[in-house]
Amino acid sequence: MRVDPFSASSARLLELYAEEELARREGKGLWGHPAYRLRSAEPEELLPWIGSVQVFEGKVMTAGKGRRDLYLNFGSDWQQDTTARIQRQHLSVFEEAGLTAETLSGARVRLRGWLQSWNGPFLDLSQPAQVELLEVARQPGPEAGAEGQ
Repeated sequence: MRVDPFSASSARLLELYAEEELARREGKGLWGHPAYRLRSAEPEELLPWIGSVQVFEGKVMTAGKGRRDLYLNFGSDWQQDTTARIQRQHLSVFEEAGLTAETLSGARVRLRGWLQSWNGPFLDLSQPAQVELLEVARQPGPEAGAEGQ
């Protein structure tokens, strides 16, 4: 089973992702075929799969707004590394789902969608369901024991 974020009911999305994870761990169904396996966000792993629907995960190194859109960069060189984009017209839906530049920067995520080539592997995100937030980056806070000094 592979979750299609465009047709899945948002009420059942977490349940469907859990079922997908189980099938993936057990290598059941399409998850047993190399073309459908979970990939890392490394460009060399994604480039052979340009022009197909892929599921990949990695750490968002930076998340920031360009002139119009929000870009998620998975490396330091946006001209070669993997990038995902949330276009301006979709930003409010992502923000309502808690997926902002602040929450995504430094976070470990799993993304899914049609992989393109544009300065490296590139994914356009139009639905929050295309993003699984796996681990949120720790926000810097006061040093332990620094209070009252």
